[in-house]
Order: sequence, then structure tokens, then C-alpha cells
Amino acid sequence: MPRPRFQKLDDERRDNMMEAAAKVFAKEGYQGASINQILQNAGLSKGVAYYYFEDKADLFATTVEFYLGQIDTSIISRIDELNAENFWKMLLELYSQPFLQNIDTPYRFRVLKVATQIPADDPLMERIAPLMQMAFGWTSDLISKGQEFGLVRDDLPEELLSGFITGIDTVSDDYILERLETMSHEDILQTLSYTVDAIKRLLSP
Repeated sequence: MPRPRFQKLDDERRDNMMEAAAKVFAKEGYQGASINQILQNAGLSKGVAYYYFEDKADLFATTVEFYLGQIDTSIISRIDELNAENFWKMLLELYSQPFLQNIDTPYRFRVLKVATQIPADDPLMERIAPLMQMAFGWTSDLISKGQEFGLVRDDLPEELLSGFITGIDTVSDDYILERLETMSHEDILQTLSYTVDAIKRLLSP
């Protein structure tokens, strides 16, 4: 956990530090990111990092927590509102929201995707696994609801169906994130519409 003094920072300085960290982690990945580069980008001295954080893992987890708290995940909490009529439309909303919300600050979403690539046996996962479950652990509920409405096949294990969603999701996210700066709002929505259509074709009975 970040040291208590981090929470006492004024909003501007904390935002600046988190933005610098997110941009480096988003570009270089967790393993490739350098604390020195992050500090340089934030205009801070090397000693400052350990004044606020225990190590790079602590800095990364704090960055993930910070930006997950700023991304509107309310659509996930609305899973109970799903019905046979709005099922696929709401799935498109679920996919679209993070991209459209962060179209001008893509590093916020990218750093969360970096977190999904941390190996399961990495000690860091003890802290960020619950965060990842909060942000991306909606597939089981979605599948159950879809099966309840007769919209999702039930002849395959849930784990395999979740794997289908995760695989398409990963490819789609990577495609958009690599081109986000040059894609229009309409381009993003069209690509995500194709993504949901591919998921629908795989999951439909």
C-alpha cells in the first residue's frame, strides 16, 4: 500500500504522479517500466518514489487502483437489469464505455489492460486480482443471464464460453488501443459493434 503521506498530497501533485506512472506502464508494460523514467516524466527526484511507495509493485498497484476508480464501471453493476430485449445492446455498452470515456487519455485504460497480463503466480496479483475481478470479472454473470434468456448456448462449459469472450475481448482491445489516437468516435463504436457481433455468433445457441 502507498505510504500515508501519498494520500496527503494535493490533488494536482497526486494526479501528475499517477499520470506519469500510467503513461510509462502503459507504454512499457509492468516489467519494462522504470521507476526512474516515471520520476523523470513527473519531474521528481529518485528518492521521492520511496518516500511515497514501497517499491515498483506498490507504485503500479496504486496506479491501477487510482485509474480504476476514475473509470465508470456502473454498467457492470447493471447486469441485473439485463433482459432478453436489451441483452446484446447492453453488452455493447459494456465494451464501449471505457474506450469512449478515455478517448483523450488512453493511458488510463491501457494501464488496466497491462494489469491483466501480470502472471497469476506473481505476488503482485494478491493485491490487484480483486481489482481485475471488479473491472473485468463480469463474464460469468453475463453468460448465466444469457442462458436464462435462451440467448447463450448451454452445451459447452462456462469456462470455455468465458474463454471465447476473453479471447475476442483481448484481440479487440489490442486492435483499438494501437489505433486509438487516430480512430474517431464512430470508428470505435463500429469496431466494438463488430466485436459484440463476433461474441454473439460464438455464444448463440
